[in-house]
Amino acid sequence: MRRWTLARRVTTLVVLGWLLGMVALVVLVLVTTDNEEAVDDLLNRVGPARRTASDLLTTVVEEQNSARGFALSGDPARLTAYQAAVLRQEDQVSDLRELVGPDDDQVLDQVHRLVADLGAWRAQGATPLVEAVQRTGPRPPADQTYVLEQRLFAGAMASAHTLVDVTSARRDAAIGGLNGFRRLEMIALIGGALLALLAGVATLRLVRRWVIRPIER
Repeated sequence: MRRWTLARRVTTLVVLGWLLGMVALVVLVLVTTDNEEAVDDLLNRVGPARRTASDLLTTVVEEQNSARGFALSGDPARLTAYQAAVLRQEDQVSDLRELVGPDDDQVLDQVHRLVADLGAWRAQGATPLVEAVQRTGPRPPADQTYVLEQRLFAGAMASAHTLVDVTSARRDAAIGGLNGFRRLEMIALIGGALLALLAGVATLRLVRRWVIRPIER
């Protein structure tokens, strides 16, 4: 078996050190890329979707308050506020659909469910109530029209609350994933530093063994 020369040993040592450094660098780049994607997803999509869902819940409450206020008082300002809330709600739903990614099936399904419940509430509850007031004036609180409107609105409110819960869970999951990537990034950095330290120590020991001691002898 051919004996390893000093040059061959040193070359092998350098190549091994280079390979270990490249592996550590590739791992760090991959983890950092995933971390940046997670940050971008949280800041530009998941976080805004959660805020939009919360704003949408507030708008839905304003819709009913305005419709009810108009039905009880006949005040045109309440009707204007109701119509404005409806338009704002439609814009928020559109924004939410743009923010939700194709992998968020649960959020998308809940958005569709909320839109359907709101459509049923307006078609069978709010709109007939408003039109009745426009024809005959304010409705008394004991009017049966309120009962149907309230029952339909309860379903829409439940859907709105569920949407907020679903987007909150999605945001929490994104934060958890981001924290996981950050931990991996820290592990990669520490691992790379340890590899560099070990490579340096090993290099010094081997150089001392292969070069310095033979020269001293």
